[in-house]
Amino acid sequence: MESLKEHDLNYSLDLIFDELILEFIIYHPESDPNEIINRIFEELHNSCDFYKNKLESVHSLESEDENIYEVRPAYNLTAEACSRFKKEEEFHYTASGDKFVNVVFTEKVWQDFFTDQTTTVNHVNWGDDCTFRLTFLRSDNPERNQLISPGDMFYYQIIDETKDAWIMITEIYGNKYLKAKLYKGPAR
Repeated sequence: MESLKEHDLNYSLDLIFDELILEFIIYHPESDPNEIINRIFEELHNSCDFYKNKLESVHSLESEDENIYEVRPAYNLTAEACSRFKKEEEFHYTASGDKFVNVVFTEKVWQDFFTDQTTTVNHVNWGDDCTFRLTFLRSDNPERNQLISPGDMFYYQIIDETKDAWIMITEIYGNKYLKAKLYKGPAR
């Protein structure tokens, strides 16, 4: 159960986003909404210990499967490997320490299946060089629902392949890159 302090902060952040940020984006269409949101999250990460601790407790930032880089990691994927990735339907990754999350993937849908029997559903849009955007649709996972809302978008690129995993990156905090493993097949 979340504490009153967490509830008040979550409510305040929702209010700020709904009433200030969205209004700013609507009245300033020349501004890039993703850049505005990235700058806000970067500032929160740099100056708000509560936000940083909450984020790190939900998703470990450094592990055997994930690392953060100052410089974008190199793209080493062939077109053939990218085509193979798009045809695979089941993956898994680690989240919150040692918990596995199974992924069922189709050309247009990415579904996360958590160990507590909750799920998350995202829409997939493909770009060039094995890049894709996940648009969050819905979830019954409490941790995901605290951090993301329907319509939130996340950009990824598959950059390499190993025997048992695909290596992907995403930009975080506006100026760093998270490199993570997406293991082939479901967790057993």
